[in-house]
Amino acid sequence: MADQPEMLAAWGRDGLIAGQKPAVAKLGGAGLGLVALLSAERVLPGLVSLDTLRRLGGFVLYMQKPDGGFYSKFMPESGGRNDDWTSLYYPGEAALGLVMLYESDPDRRWLAGALGFLTYLARQRRGEAQVEPDQWALLATARLLPHLGSERDDDRDLLRGHALQICERMLLDRTIALALTERPGCFTSDGRTCPTATRLEGLLATLTMVGPEERALREELTAAVAEGINFLLRAQVQSGPLAGAIPQGIASDRNRKHERVRIDYVQHALSAMLQYEALFLPARRLTRAALDEALALGRRYFLRHQRSEGTLRLLLRLAPPVRRRRGPSGSPGGICLGLGPDPPGPAGR
Repeated sequence: MADQPEMLAAWGRDGLIAGQKPAVAKLGGAGLGLVALLSAERVLPGLVSLDTLRRLGGFVLYMQKPDGGFYSKFMPESGGRNDDWTSLYYPGEAALGLVMLYESDPDRRWLAGALGFLTYLARQRRGEAQVEPDQWALLATARLLPHLGSERDDDRDLLRGHALQICERMLLDRTIALALTERPGCFTSDGRTCPTATRLEGLLATLTMVGPEERALREELTAAVAEGINFLLRAQVQSGPLAGAIPQGIASDRNRKHERVRIDYVQHALSAMLQYEALFLPARRLTRAALDEALALGRRYFLRHQRSEGTLRLLLRLAPPVRRRRGPSGSPGGICLGLGPDPPGPAGR
């Protein structure tokens, strides 16, 4: 930002986010910007400077409140940090970005920012019967816990309890959906793929926190994620110009969700598949070869629909019918960043 050069925000630019005025920098843009750039840096060292990453991290910390929570938007024309609307997901995205930044740049303030938010959130939700299915908090928690020393055992117990609290909600969603639908593996009664994929991302992250001594919990989580991955494999388009896409849902007589594709549907599904493949949890009718094929199709889909400047088309529609894989129900490039010059207008604070 022009008046604070030690910080860098991810702005929504005209042409990328149509009609978004006044200028706004979202917390989630900076958080996912860190996730994307740090992930790319591991594959292509030297792609992004440490100074750029630190400045993005500086913006995230600037957006943090004294109690550990976050402002969701920075709007120069409204005075800067804006609390009129609060995102469920931006703070978890920001926390994950900070933990990943700490892994590349071991400055304790990055870790402290992530820990401050996650413990704040866990205390806010403690004792609640229903919590939001917040997969970003689970992903950030799983990434954070290995960095906590023994002196942080109380925080570790608090965060692990919060993670299990979220998982209970996700597993309840699955149970309710199974009772109301004929789509095993789907986590919503209306057959949507994206909520299923995001819950799988969270459950798979939680599996990395569950030890072998917790056998019953591991078995329940493993069965749920294997069934969910099969659901996504069944939903993936197998042929035609949109081969590799993950539509909004599986075709049925009651909806047309199978005709609609957004990049986040594909991104979350592929991310869940990558997590599953990394753990690989053997399951009936779910092979590594099937996962490899699905991931290769998904990568080709992204490459085909990427614009010359690097962005991806947000929404596409399928012309039915499309051929799908027969069988049991069952951070790629879904991030568009505008990094660089500040938008016109007052800089604000």
